[in-house]
Amino acid sequence: MAVRARRGVVAGALMGLVTLGPRSSSAQAVSASDRETARALMHEGDTRRDRKDLKGALESYTAADAIMHVTTTGLEVARTLAQLGQLVEAHDHLVEVMRIAPKPNEPAALAEARAAAQSMSDDLDARIPGIRAVLHGVPPGVSVTVSMDGATIPPAALVAFRRMNPGPHVVSARVGTVERHEEVTVREREKRDVTLELGSAGLTPDSLATSPGPAAPEPLAPPSSSVASPQTGPWRPLAFTGLGVGAAGILVGSITGILSISKANAAKGIPASQGGCLSDQCGPATHSDIDAANLTGNISTVAFIVGGAGLALGVTSFFLGARSPQASEPAEGMTPRATVSPWIGPLGGGFSGSF
Repeated sequence: MAVRARRGVVAGALMGLVTLGPRSSSAQAVSASDRETARALMHEGDTRRDRKDLKGALESYTAADAIMHVTTTGLEVARTLAQLGQLVEAHDHLVEVMRIAPKPNEPAALAEARAAAQSMSDDLDARIPGIRAVLHGVPPGVSVTVSMDGATIPPAALVAFRRMNPGPHVVSARVGTVERHEEVTVREREKRDVTLELGSAGLTPDSLATSPGPAAPEPLAPPSSSVASPQTGPWRPLAFTGLGVGAAGILVGSITGILSISKANAAKGIPASQGGCLSDQCGPATHSDIDAANLTGNISTVAFIVGGAGLALGVTSFFLGARSPQASEPAEGMTPRATVSPWIGPLGGGFSGSF
C-alpha cells in the first residue's frame, strides 16, 4: 500500500505541473513530452525497486529528476540512495531538494515531498557514521599527508570526524617515505578514532626527506685548450665584412660602369662637324665626356676587383669558420697549429699564414 500511495503522490504531482500551465516557471522549463517521459521513468523506477533492483531504480529516478527537478523526483532519488547504503550521498541530495523554492499554486504533493525530505534529512544526519585519524609518533613541525579511501584530508580538518558511509574504509598517513595504512569498518551512527602509529618506524632525517629524483648530470670539464667557435671566433666577422665589401664593390662598379658607357655614347653622338669624333680623332667638344668615361671606367674596374675580393673573402671565411674553427692559444707542450689570416687591400685580397 505504501508503494502504491507513493506512486499516486508522484503521479499527482506531475499531473499538477500540467494543470499549473504558464503560471508556474517550472512548467515553462519543460514540455509535455518531458513530463510524459518523466512519468514513464518514475513508473519504471517503482517497478525496478519492487523487483529489488535498487541500482536500476536509481538510474530511472535520477533520469526523471534530471528532467523535472522537483521535490517529488528528488525525494525518490534520495530514498533509493539511502537504501543502497549511500547515506552521505542521500543526505547531500536531500539538501538540494530542500533548496527548491516553492512555486505559486504548486500541487500539494510537492509541498509534502519537501516536508518529507526535511524529515528524512534529519534522520540521515544522525545515522551517518564518522572516522577521525589520530596520529602518533610524529615530530613537531613535520607535515603529514592523511587520506581516507584515497581522498586527501586537509590538515586543518583532521580534528573533525569525516562523515563516511557505513562499511569498510582505508585510512592512510604518509611522512616522507614512511607510510601507514589502517582498515576500519564503521556502522551507522558510529564515531570511530583510527590511530596511525608513525613513531615505530623510527623517523629519521633520511625517511622524512622525499625520495630523491635522478641526479643531475655533472657539467663536462672544459678542454685543456679553448677552441674559438664560428660564432665567437674571427671567421664570422670576416665573413660578414667580406660579403659587405663585395656587395658594395659590385654595386659601385655597376653604377660607375653604366656612367662610363653613358659618357662614351654621349661623346660618340657628337657630329664631326661640331667637334666630334671622326675615325680615331676626336675634337674638343668630346674631351669632357671622354675624360668622364675614362674616370668612371677606371673606378668601375677597381670597384669590381674589390667586390670580387670581398666576396671571395666572405665565402672563404664562412666555410673556414663552419668546418675548422681556429684554435686559441695552444696548451703547454702542444705543437702550435697552422694559422691562416685573411687580408684585404685597395686592389684585392688574399690569405697569409704560418705552418
